[in-house]
Amino acid sequence: MPTPQPLAHDASRELQRRLRARARRVKALRRRVGALTVALFLAAWASIGLAGAFGHSSASTNVQLALAQASGRRRAGSASATSTAGRSSSTASTSAGPTSITTRQS
Repeated sequence: MPTPQPLAHDASRELQRRLRARARRVKALRRRVGALTVALFLAAWASIGLAGAFGHSSASTNVQLALAQASGRRRAGSASATSTAGRSSSTASTSAGPTSITTRQS
């Protein structure tokens, strides 16, 4: 005995309804993930921008500043060592030696 036609047709409609519902859920989920991604990206950049605007500097800026100051001291130390001929070379080398660099870490 063959299966009646209306049952097969109803099953097909039910399957289509379920697939449409699934597609709606997937679309909504993708929109939420996209919105969350954009929101987190903007929040991260805003926090970086605000921290810089309020005068907070990063550790890399502090290191670069310290290196620039240290190289300035070395140049000044080598200039004074060459201008004084009466001093020994050991005194000049200790004054132009490497300086310590302190960084802040959390």
